[in-house]
Amino acid sequence: MKIQGDFNVDGDRDLDDIAPMLAALQNPRTFESADAAINPGNYIIPEILGDFDSDGNFNHLDVRYYADGLALDAGSLNRKQGFVEADTEWAALTSPGNFFFTDTTKVPSATTLITGTYAAGDARGDVAGNTVLRGAQPRGQDYVVNHTDIEYVRANFYSGAWGSNLDNHFDKDLSADMNGDMVVDNADVVEIVENILDTQMGDLDLNGTIDCGDLTTLGVNIGLASGATYAQGDLDGDGNVDNDDMAIACANCPTCSGTCCP
Repeated sequence: MKIQGDFNVDGDRDLDDIAPMLAALQNPRTFESADAAINPGNYIIPEILGDFDSDGNFNHLDVRYYADGLALDAGSLNRKQGFVEADTEWAALTSPGNFFFTDTTKVPSATTLITGTYAAGDARGDVAGNTVLRGAQPRGQDYVVNHTDIEYVRANFYSGAWGSNLDNHFDKDLSADMNGDMVVDNADVVEIVENILDTQMGDLDLNGTIDCGDLTTLGVNIGLASGATYAQGDLDGDGNVDNDDMAIACANCPTCSGTCCP
C-alpha cells in the first residue's frame, strides 16, 4: 500500500476509508482489499496499514486517531465528521451500536456524557482528562465529556486560520476543534454544550438545565477576569465574567426572567 490508512485503495486517505477500516477491525483475518478482483489474493495487513499511533497494534485507539486527525473531507480535516462516520459505520456493521459508545467488544470503555443523550460523533468532545500528548498521540480522553473537556478546548483557542501564523498555533491542539471548521474558538465550546451535551450556554453545572442556581453562581462571579472558567460563568469565552455573560444565560432561560434575571 502506498498510503497508510487507504483502506479502500483509491489513492486517498479520507472519510471513505472509515467503513473498510472498521470492517478490517471487526475481522482482520478475512479482510480483503478493494482491488482483490484485479489482484486475487491481495490482502491488506490491517495491523500495518492501520497502526497510526505506532504501538504495534491495530485497535480502537487507531480508529480514534484516524477520526481525530487524519480523515479528510474534500481535502480538509473534519474531525467532527470523522467521529460521526466511525460511529455510524460501526452501527451499520454491527447494528445496533455506535463505535465509541455501545460496543465495548472493541472499545474498552463507552464514552459517556455528563448530561444529554449520546448521538453519533459525540465522542469527539472527549479530549481531556488524561495526559494529553498533542499530535502523534492524541490520547487525552477519559471516556466522559464534561467540564474538563470544555476547559481544554478553551485553553486551545487561537486566532486566525490554522496554519496562517505558526506562532499562534505551535502550542495549540487541533483536537479541540469540535465543529470541524479548523478553528478553535468559543463556537467549539457551544458545540460541546449545545450539540453534544444537549443543554444550553448558561448551564454552568451541566445538569441539563439552566436554573437560578446557575444564574446565582454567574452573578456572584461577575467581575472575575483573566482566566475565568465556563463553570464560573464565562460564556462568551473572553476570559471574564460580566454582564454580557449574564445576558447570554438569561436569554437561554425564559423561566428565569423576573426571578433571577434582571
